[in-house]
Amino acid sequence: MADIHTLTDLKRIYAGPHVSPTSLNTPFREALRSYATSQSLHFFEDNLGNNYITRRERDTDIAPIAIAFPLDGGLSEPSFTSAFRVFSLLFEVSLPCNLVLVGWATLGSRLIGQELWEASAATPSYSVPSELQEFQGNPSARDVSFSAVFGASKQKGIPLRIEGSSILVEKTRRLTTGQADISQSHKKIIRTPWVSITGPEAEVVAIAAIKEYSAYIVALFDNFD
Repeated sequence: MADIHTLTDLKRIYAGPHVSPTSLNTPFREALRSYATSQSLHFFEDNLGNNYITRRERDTDIAPIAIAFPLDGGLSEPSFTSAFRVFSLLFEVSLPCNLVLVGWATLGSRLIGQELWEASAATPSYSVPSELQEFQGNPSARDVSFSAVFGASKQKGIPLRIEGSSILVEKTRRLTTGQADISQSHKKIIRTPWVSITGPEAEVVAIAAIKEYSAYIVALFDNFD
Protein backbone atom coordinates (compact mmCIF):
# COMPACT_ATOMS: atom_id res chain seq x y z
CA MET A 1 0.00 0.00 0.00
CA ALA A 2 2.47 2.64 -1.18
CA ASP A 3 1.71 5.94 -2.89
CA ILE A 4 3.04 9.48 -3.12
CA HIS A 5 2.20 9.99 0.53
CA THR A 6 4.54 7.50 2.18
CA LEU A 7 4.34 6.92 5.91
CA THR A 8 7.35 9.22 6.27
CA ASP A 9 5.53 12.01 4.45
CA LEU A 10 2.37 11.49 6.48
CA LYS A 11 4.35 11.58 9.75
CA ARG A 12 6.01 14.83 8.66
CA ILE A 13 2.63 16.43 7.95
CA TYR A 14 1.08 14.98 11.11
CA ALA A 15 3.66 16.56 13.44
CA GLY A 16 5.04 19.38 11.28
CA PRO A 17 5.81 22.96 12.38
CA HIS A 18 2.39 24.13 11.15
CA VAL A 19 0.62 21.97 13.74
CA SER A 20 -1.12 23.68 16.66
CA PRO A 21 -2.28 21.55 19.62
CA THR A 22 -5.52 23.53 19.82
CA SER A 23 -6.60 23.54 16.17
CA LEU A 24 -7.48 21.07 13.44
CA ASN A 25 -4.63 19.69 11.32
CA THR A 26 -6.10 20.52 7.91
CA PRO A 27 -2.98 19.62 5.84
CA PHE A 28 -2.84 16.18 7.45
CA ARG A 29 -6.54 15.62 6.88
CA GLU A 30 -6.08 16.47 3.20
CA ALA A 31 -3.07 14.14 2.99
CA LEU A 32 -5.10 11.26 4.43
CA ARG A 33 -7.85 11.88 1.90
CA SER A 34 -5.28 11.89 -0.93
CA TYR A 35 -3.76 8.69 0.38
CA ALA A 36 -7.16 6.96 0.43
CA THR A 37 -7.95 8.14 -3.10
CA SER A 38 -4.59 6.93 -4.44
CA GLN A 39 -5.19 3.48 -2.95
CA SER A 40 -8.85 3.27 -4.10
CA LEU A 41 -9.93 3.16 -0.46
CA HIS A 42 -13.20 4.55 0.87
CA PHE A 43 -12.71 7.80 2.82
CA PHE A 44 -15.42 9.65 4.66
CA GLU A 45 -15.75 12.25 7.38
CA ASP A 46 -18.58 12.45 9.90
CA ASN A 47 -20.31 15.49 11.37
CA LEU A 48 -17.78 15.62 14.23
CA GLY A 49 -14.77 15.79 11.94
CA ASN A 50 -13.68 12.20 12.55
CA ASN A 51 -12.00 10.57 9.54
CA TYR A 52 -12.52 6.98 8.38
CA ILE A 53 -10.62 4.92 5.77
CA THR A 54 -11.62 1.41 4.76
CA ARG A 55 -11.89 -0.91 1.76
CA ARG A 56 -14.55 -0.13 -0.79
CA GLU A 57 -15.47 -3.69 -1.74
CA ARG A 58 -16.17 -5.07 1.72
CA ASP A 59 -19.90 -5.31 2.39
CA THR A 60 -20.94 -6.99 5.61
CA ASP A 61 -23.71 -6.85 8.17
CA ILE A 62 -21.10 -6.94 10.92
CA ALA A 63 -19.73 -3.62 12.15
CA PRO A 64 -16.01 -3.21 11.36
CA ILE A 65 -13.15 -3.17 13.83
CA ALA A 66 -11.46 0.21 14.25
CA ILE A 67 -7.76 0.91 14.65
CA ALA A 68 -7.77 4.50 15.90
CA PHE A 69 -5.47 7.42 16.65
CA PRO A 70 -5.67 11.15 17.57
CA LEU A 71 -6.16 13.03 14.30
CA ASP A 72 -5.19 16.61 15.09
CA GLY A 73 -2.60 18.61 16.98
CA GLY A 74 0.25 16.16 16.43
CA LEU A 75 -0.85 14.71 19.76
CA SER A 76 0.71 11.27 19.37
CA GLU A 77 2.93 10.46 16.40
CA PRO A 78 3.61 6.90 17.72
CA SER A 79 -0.14 6.24 17.89
CA PHE A 80 -0.66 7.41 14.31
CA THR A 81 2.38 5.50 13.03
CA SER A 82 1.30 2.26 14.72
CA ALA A 83 -2.33 2.59 13.63
CA PHE A 84 -1.25 3.19 10.03
CA ARG A 85 1.18 0.25 10.07
CA VAL A 86 -1.38 -2.12 11.58
CA PHE A 87 -3.99 -1.04 9.04
CA SER A 88 -1.52 -1.42 6.16
CA LEU A 89 -0.25 -4.82 7.26
CA LEU A 90 -3.79 -6.16 7.67
CA PHE A 91 -4.96 -4.64 4.39
CA GLU A 92 -3.89 -7.70 2.40
CA VAL A 93 -5.27 -10.13 4.99
CA SER A 94 -8.71 -11.61 4.47
CA LEU A 95 -10.19 -10.76 7.84
CA PRO A 96 -13.64 -12.15 8.67
CA CYS A 97 -14.58 -8.66 9.86
CA ASN A 98 -13.69 -5.46 8.01
CA LEU A 99 -11.05 -3.06 9.37
CA VAL A 100 -11.26 0.74 9.38
CA LEU A 101 -8.54 3.29 10.12
CA VAL A 102 -10.09 5.97 12.35
CA GLY A 103 -8.74 9.41 13.13
CA TRP A 104 -10.55 10.96 16.09
CA ALA A 105 -10.95 14.75 15.90
CA THR A 106 -8.70 16.21 18.58
CA LEU A 107 -8.67 19.56 20.36
CA GLY A 108 -5.80 20.09 22.76
CA SER A 109 -5.39 16.84 24.68
CA ARG A 110 -9.05 15.86 24.27
CA LEU A 111 -10.19 13.16 21.87
CA ILE A 112 -13.30 15.25 21.35
CA GLY A 113 -14.36 13.26 18.31
CA GLN A 114 -14.36 10.02 20.27
CA GLU A 115 -16.11 11.61 23.25
CA LEU A 116 -18.92 12.99 21.11
CA TRP A 117 -19.11 9.82 18.99
CA GLU A 118 -19.86 7.93 22.21
CA ALA A 119 -22.28 10.60 23.41
CA SER A 120 -24.15 10.63 20.10
CA ALA A 121 -25.57 7.16 20.77
CA ALA A 122 -26.85 7.95 24.24
CA THR A 123 -27.74 11.64 24.17
CA PRO A 124 -30.40 13.20 21.91
CA SER A 125 -28.48 16.47 21.79
CA TYR A 126 -24.98 17.51 22.78
CA SER A 127 -22.81 20.58 22.48
CA VAL A 128 -20.40 20.64 19.53
CA PRO A 129 -17.36 22.96 19.83
CA SER A 130 -17.15 25.82 17.33
CA GLU A 131 -14.04 24.25 15.78
CA LEU A 132 -16.18 21.32 14.59
CA GLN A 133 -19.14 23.30 13.28
CA GLU A 134 -17.82 23.15 9.71
CA PHE A 135 -18.49 19.40 9.63
CA GLN A 136 -22.16 19.56 10.63
CA GLY A 137 -23.38 18.85 7.10
CA ASN A 138 -21.54 15.50 7.00
CA PRO A 139 -23.08 12.08 7.83
CA SER A 140 -23.95 11.68 11.49
CA ALA A 141 -21.47 10.03 13.85
CA ARG A 142 -24.48 8.37 15.45
CA ASP A 143 -24.71 6.09 12.39
CA VAL A 144 -21.07 4.95 12.58
CA SER A 145 -20.67 1.67 14.48
CA PHE A 146 -17.73 -0.56 15.37
CA SER A 147 -17.42 -4.06 16.78
CA ALA A 148 -14.38 -2.86 18.76
CA VAL A 149 -11.90 0.02 18.89
CA PHE A 150 -8.18 -0.76 19.07
CA GLY A 151 -5.35 1.65 19.73
CA ALA A 152 -1.65 0.81 19.40
CA SER A 153 1.49 2.79 20.14
CA LYS A 154 4.89 1.17 19.60
CA GLN A 155 7.31 2.64 22.12
CA LYS A 156 10.70 1.25 23.11
CA GLY A 157 12.14 1.15 26.60
CA ILE A 158 8.86 0.70 28.46
CA PRO A 159 6.93 -2.39 29.59
CA LEU A 160 4.02 -3.54 27.45
CA ARG A 161 0.81 -1.98 28.74
CA ILE A 162 -2.71 -3.17 27.91
CA GLU A 163 -5.71 -1.21 29.13
CA GLY A 164 -9.37 -1.07 28.21
CA SER A 165 -12.59 -3.07 28.34
CA SER A 166 -12.27 -6.38 30.16
CA ILE A 167 -13.20 -8.62 27.21
CA LEU A 168 -10.55 -7.10 24.92
CA VAL A 169 -7.92 -6.78 27.63
CA GLU A 170 -8.24 -10.47 28.48
CA LYS A 171 -8.17 -11.63 24.86
CA THR A 172 -5.16 -9.41 24.15
CA ARG A 173 -3.29 -10.49 27.28
CA ARG A 174 -3.44 -14.13 26.17
CA LEU A 175 -1.54 -13.22 23.01
CA THR A 176 1.46 -11.69 24.78
CA THR A 177 4.65 -13.67 25.28
CA GLY A 178 6.02 -11.79 28.28
CA GLN A 179 4.99 -9.68 31.23
CA ALA A 180 2.48 -6.90 30.65
CA ASP A 181 1.00 -4.14 32.77
CA ILE A 182 -2.75 -4.83 32.70
CA SER A 183 -5.49 -2.32 33.46
CA GLN A 184 -9.17 -3.08 33.00
CA SER A 185 -11.64 -0.23 32.70
CA HIS A 186 -14.78 -0.55 34.79
CA LYS A 187 -16.45 2.29 32.92
CA LYS A 188 -19.75 1.23 31.39
CA ILE A 189 -19.41 0.43 27.68
CA ILE A 190 -21.64 2.88 25.84
CA ARG A 191 -21.05 1.90 22.22
CA THR A 192 -18.30 -0.69 21.86
CA PRO A 193 -15.42 -2.34 23.80
CA TRP A 194 -11.98 -0.77 23.42
CA VAL A 195 -8.35 -1.58 24.14
CA SER A 196 -5.13 0.44 24.07
CA ILE A 197 -1.78 -1.36 23.62
CA THR A 198 1.48 0.48 24.33
CA GLY A 199 5.05 -0.79 24.32
CA PRO A 200 7.73 -2.41 22.16
CA GLU A 201 5.44 -5.16 20.78
CA ALA A 202 2.30 -3.03 20.52
CA GLU A 203 1.85 -3.42 16.76
CA VAL A 204 2.51 -7.18 16.70
CA VAL A 205 0.10 -7.75 19.59
CA ALA A 206 -2.54 -5.48 18.05
CA ILE A 207 -2.43 -7.35 14.73
CA ALA A 208 -2.81 -10.72 16.47
CA ALA A 209 -5.62 -9.42 18.68
CA ILE A 210 -7.54 -7.90 15.76
CA LYS A 211 -7.30 -11.16 13.81
CA GLU A 212 -8.56 -13.16 16.78
CA TYR A 213 -11.34 -10.74 17.73
CA SER A 214 -12.49 -10.52 14.10
CA ALA A 215 -12.95 -14.29 14.00
CA TYR A 216 -14.65 -14.20 17.42
CA ILE A 217 -17.16 -11.54 16.38
CA VAL A 218 -18.10 -13.35 13.16
CA ALA A 219 -18.53 -16.66 14.99
CA LEU A 220 -20.69 -14.93 17.59
CA PHE A 221 -22.79 -13.34 14.86
CA ASP A 222 -23.22 -16.69 13.07
CA ASN A 223 -24.46 -18.31 16.28
CA PHE A 224 -27.29 -15.76 16.46
CA ASP A 225 -28.09 -15.97 12.77
